[in-house]
Amino acid sequence: MSPTTLITGTAIGGTLFALWPYVKGFINRIRSFLFLKVTLDSTQLSSALMHFCWMKCKRRKLGGDYTYGADRWYLPKLRKWQMILYERLGCSSVIFFYKWMPIVILQEQGDGNNRRSTTALWMIRGTVNIDQFMIDVKNHYCTCRDEGIENERFKIKNKFGTLGQDQSNGAEPADWSTQTNDDEFILSSRLLDVTHHDLLYNTRVNFLTSLALPKHVEELIEDAKLWKQSELWYNERDIPWKRAWMLYGPPGTGKSSLAKAVAQLLDLPLNLYSLSTFDNRSFINSWEDNKSFAPCMALIEDIDTVFHGRNNVNKNMEGTSLTFDTLLNCIDGVNSSNGVFTIITTNRPEFVDAALADFSKTPPQGRAGRIDRVIHLDFLDEHCSRQIAERILKDCPDLIEDAIKYGTGNTGAAMQLHCSLLALRRYHKDKKNAS
Repeated sequence: MSPTTLITGTAIGGTLFALWPYVKGFINRIRSFLFLKVTLDSTQLSSALMHFCWMKCKRRKLGGDYTYGADRWYLPKLRKWQMILYERLGCSSVIFFYKWMPIVILQEQGDGNNRRSTTALWMIRGTVNIDQFMIDVKNHYCTCRDEGIENERFKIKNKFGTLGQDQSNGAEPADWSTQTNDDEFILSSRLLDVTHHDLLYNTRVNFLTSLALPKHVEELIEDAKLWKQSELWYNERDIPWKRAWMLYGPPGTGKSSLAKAVAQLLDLPLNLYSLSTFDNRSFINSWEDNKSFAPCMALIEDIDTVFHGRNNVNKNMEGTSLTFDTLLNCIDGVNSSNGVFTIITTNRPEFVDAALADFSKTPPQGRAGRIDRVIHLDFLDEHCSRQIAERILKDCPDLIEDAIKYGTGNTGAAMQLHCSLLALRRYHKDKKNAS
């Protein structure tokens, strides 16, 4: 290569390098003039959009790899566990045709401190009414919910803090309760050998009918139903729309079962807090999440196992455990507790601080603004025993009276187990005799 050629090439390269920012800016202006980019900064919206496009639009893959997975799910219709295959949507670039107009969907990785990926849509400017497109996505999502992908709000979700969890790999605590209600999984996956509805339960167990409740509790349940229906009334009068109960009594008397039954009756998501796993920061963040679920129920079980008065008996060596003041501030919070039905249970009311409920009074009184009702669930009386016996032993009436004697003065859990064993023995005996 001659020196002249080398010098000329170097000059051209230097000129292009110097002019490249201007060339790049010109290309970006042309691109922004011809194409429209829409960024979705919501995981739920991204999942809903991918599900809408895969179900409603023609599509063509733009390179990239396919991502397949398999999970073991219980299929209610078949009454068995089975491995299901699916393609994870949104893992590669795809072009969809919405009303014959092309839309390219890309997954963009964050950079710097923001590592979270986002979904970006590219389309020819002026060809798609983006507002109408988003409305169609939303309507499709709502239709899926109405048809059963998420046909009820009630579901139980365990809420864990950071204490005792291995955070080295960034993993979240496991949640056992979300399998059949995991709308994010259903909306972000294309199932290969089953349908979305095969994963859903078609029947519901009515938890309330399985409980034997005294009259004063039945009246409070009616009060809870009125609260759920009165959001507008509260807002018009600038009254915080929240409820809080303290349930106390011996173990096995149905405190947790009552909370679950009320949540199902009111169709509220139930967030079950494992209080001992929280420090202040993680509890505040988790409680703030209730806004996303409101109206919802927050259940704190057995507060006496964590707090004796105001002292956290599970305090770790670093002193980072949840403090009682933080718990009170979250329950008190007008913004963070609006639409939240809080239920706290305890087996040992003598350990409950008067800032929540004063058990030195007769009857015990909840602290105004924090606990609205203090409810005692005791051993069964004859009326409640009869309710359980007549429900479980309806096919063996000759056993009912003896069962009532056993249950009176006992716990609901013990009575239900006793009656179930009697009924099962009679069922298998009659079945054997019939054969």
